[in-house]
Amino acid sequence: MDVFALHPPNGRSMSSWCFDDVRVDLDRLEKDSANSLRAITTTRATISHDTLRVLFPHLNGHGKNGKQSLLECKLLRYRLIMRGSVRFEWDDRADRVSSMDTQSDMLTPLLRLLGNLEDVNRVFQGALVTTDCRILV
Repeated sequence: MDVFALHPPNGRSMSSWCFDDVRVDLDRLEKDSANSLRAITTTRATISHDTLRVLFPHLNGHGKNGKQSLLECKLLRYRLIMRGSVRFEWDDRADRVSSMDTQSDMLTPLLRLLGNLEDVNRVFQGALVTTDCRILV
């Protein structure tokens, strides 16, 4: 098994390193509270060889009865369209954003592609990304 660090090369963001052709569109802004704002987004990203190698290393190679390699083939070059949000918390004292929390629904497009929860579960078991598209480092 190869061991490697999850550090994007050349100053690239983790999402642009792990996925191809990433595009994030702002759908609308919502005020959550006096000090927080939520940006509702649609993120489009293509699953690449790097996505599979870095985020889904357990799918590389051949599994029992070819099941994992079949999943790998289905995922490769699939264009994800994920609904999500970015929440910004403002710190009045520091006069700046104090925290930012992002999430995108990766489960729904993968369920649409794979057609059943068993295969979706197999994809995320051992993955370095969660169903809400949080990269585990």
